[in-house]
Amino acid sequence: LMKVKVFAAIKDLLITIYYMMKQSGKFLRHFQETGSSLSVHVYRFRKVHGTRFLDHLRKGVSTLLHNWIPMIVALENSIANRSHSAMSAKLMGLLKKLRDARFIAAAVALHNILESVATLSLKFQQNDLLPFEVAPAVGMSKDRLADLAGNDEPVDELMEAAGIMITDSEVKMKLPKPNHMRRKPEHREFVDVAYDKLTHVGQREDVMRSVRSTIPSVIKCLDERFASFDTAVFTKMKVFDRSSWTDDTSDELSSLQFLVKHFDTTLLSRGFDNTKVKREWKDAKLAIKHYFPAALCVHDVWSRFLQTKKPQFPNLCMLIELVLVVGVSNGSVESCFSYLTAMLSDRRLSLNHDTMADLLLIRANHSVWSDAERQELVDSALTTFTAKRRKTAQGTKATASDVFGEPAAKRAKPTDDDDDDDDDDDDSSSSSSSSEFGSSDDEACLSPNVASEVVISSSDDDCELSSE
Repeated sequence: LMKVKVFAAIKDLLITIYYMMKQSGKFLRHFQETGSSLSVHVYRFRKVHGTRFLDHLRKGVSTLLHNWIPMIVALENSIANRSHSAMSAKLMGLLKKLRDARFIAAAVALHNILESVATLSLKFQQNDLLPFEVAPAVGMSKDRLADLAGNDEPVDELMEAAGIMITDSEVKMKLPKPNHMRRKPEHREFVDVAYDKLTHVGQREDVMRSVRSTIPSVIKCLDERFASFDTAVFTKMKVFDRSSWTDDTSDELSSLQFLVKHFDTTLLSRGFDNTKVKREWKDAKLAIKHYFPAALCVHDVWSRFLQTKKPQFPNLCMLIELVLVVGVSNGSVESCFSYLTAMLSDRRLSLNHDTMADLLLIRANHSVWSDAERQELVDSALTTFTAKRRKTAQGTKATASDVFGEPAAKRAKPTDDDDDDDDDDDDSSSSSSSSEFGSSDDEACLSPNVASEVVISSSDDDCELSSE
C-alpha cells in the first residue's frame, strides 16, 4: 500500500502530527481547546509507525478523518495568532494538505482498503491463526478487496458512508459531543461541523479511480506473500481442527502419518513411538469431545490439552507441539519487544542481561507450560538461589530462614541500659574504646545479625574483622 504515493503521504502526515503533538504540549492543549470550543470530541492522534501490522494504521486514519475539521480550525487559529511561530512553516504545510479535497478522498479510500485487510492483520498480530487457518483467512480478505475494486459507486456516496459530505468547496461532518463514550449509543448527541475553504474539489473522482486501480496489486501481493501456506504439509495440519472430524478416522490417520514422516528427524530425537499414535489419536478425540467445550477455538483446545493430558498422550503431544510452534507471523516477536519494554522500567535498569532473558522467556511462554513444568522451574530457580546464598554446611538442606533471613519479629533488638531518655549509650565511649584496643568482649559490640555474618579474631593489640 505504501508504494502508492498518496497513501505514503497520508502516513507521513500522521507521523508528523503525532510527533508534533508529543513534542509540543502547548499545541496539544490548543487542539483540545479547539475541540471544546466547537463542542465536539477530539481524539489523540495515534502512533502508526514502528510496526508492520495494519491495524495501527487503520486506527490512525480513522482518527485523522474524525479530527479533520477541528485540526484545520486549530491550525488556522494558531497561524493567525502566531502563537506557535517556531513551527509556523510546518503548520502551513499541514494546513495546505488538509484543505485539499483530493487528500480527503485518498484518506477515505485508504480507510476502506484497510478495513478490508485489517481483520487479517489483527489475527496475525494476536497470533491467533494456526498454519492451516491462514489460507481461508487470506481468501476472505481477497474477496473483500475484489468487491471494493468492483464497486462503481460515486465518490460522494463512498465519502458519505465515511461520515464526510463535500459540496462545492465545503466539507460537512457530524461529530459527537464531548464525553459521548460515557453514554449509550442511542443517547449520544452529535454536532454538525462545516468548513468552506477546500481546494481541488473537482478532482476527487480522479483520485478515487486511481486508488481503485491499485487494489489488484494488493490482491497479487497477498497471493505471493502467503502462497507457501497452500502446500501439503500445512493442508494436512487441518486434521487438528475438530470441526473436520468424522467417525471414519482413516483420512485423519493418513494425515498424521504424513506429518510424522515430515517431522521424523525431530520426533525420533525425542523418543517418538509411531506405533502408539493411532491408539492415542482415537482416545484423544474422545477426551476432547468429553472434557473441552465445542465453543473453544482450535488453538485453545490444544493448548489446554497439552497442559492437562500430556502424560497420558506423550507421542501425540510431541506432534501437536510441532504444529503449534509453527509461527505464521512475527506477532510473537513483536509481543516480546512489548514485554521487554514494560519489564525494563526506570527502576530496573541495572538488571543483568541473563536475568532479563530468563524473565522474557517465562513471560512469553508461560501460557503453554503445564503446572508441573511451572513448579519444576520454580524448584530449579530456588535450588540455584540457595546454592549461591547458602550459609549452612555443604549437603545440608537450606531452610526458608537461610534463604530469606530471620523474620523481623524474631530478630534480637539492642537494649538501652542507661537511665536517661535518650537513645545513646552513656558507656559507648568506654566500650568502643575497649573494643578498638583489645577488649576481650568483642562480640558485645556487635548486633546478633552482624555477629553471625563475620569472623572475629581478637588479640591483645587489635580486633580484626574479616568476611566469612
